[in-house]
Amino acid sequence: MQKKYLAIAAVVIVSAGLTLTAQLSPNPHTIYTRRLPELTQTVETLLKNPSAAQSDIPGVQSVTYWDGENPIIEFTTCASGIVPSSGYYGLYYSVSGSPAAFQNTDQPLTRAEDGLYWQAEGDNWGKTTRLDDHWFTFEAHF
Repeated sequence: MQKKYLAIAAVVIVSAGLTLTAQLSPNPHTIYTRRLPELTQTVETLLKNPSAAQSDIPGVQSVTYWDGENPIIEFTTCASGIVPSSGYYGLYYSVSGSPAAFQNTDQPLTRAEDGLYWQAEGDNWGKTTRLDDHWFTFEAHF
């Protein structure tokens, strides 16, 4: 019986920690505003060498170059939750200036008042909003 309560307590603690991490993670728009020169330098580096995807920009957890018809460079600022209920947040640079679905997947985007949305299998969905000519924020939920 005590093991059952310990397991429940562990799940509650992990869930609370993940929720707190998501709330304390830097807002993608704030990172864009405060770190644009560093973001731009990383983009320039990756456009020359896509395999050089690394960054020490504060608030950025990972950087990924996603190839395709319209390559994007994705800066993940927060990944939270436990599959099958996880979320990813960040910003990306679009080489062509066109919006893209999460990880540059081939999902159609639907315009809404507050941005562009994509819907995949099941309850997988995401949103992207334009920051300027080439920069966008994203969120994805699985």
